[in-house]
Amino acid sequence: MVLFVDTNNDGVADAGETVIYSGKLDDIARSYDLNLPLAAGGTTYISLTWSVDISVGNTIMGDSTTLNMSIELGETPEQ
Repeated sequence: MVLFVDTNNDGVADAGETVIYSGKLDDIARSYDLNLPLAAGGTTYISLTWSVDISVGNTIMGDSTTLNMSIELGETPEQ
């Protein structure tokens, strides 16, 4: 799984984009503190991509998982 700030909103973790997490789902941390700026009226895209290794075969048929995310925005005074 790769969770990243998708600067150009293309669904691909391109060079220079901030990767929040890359690895197995069961290794993801409970929280992240990125403190990324967001301009007034601006938009930031967060994308998630995932894949399953082909060697897994049919053993995962019927399996499921749930990933909950909360995004917190905070306002800071202009410098």
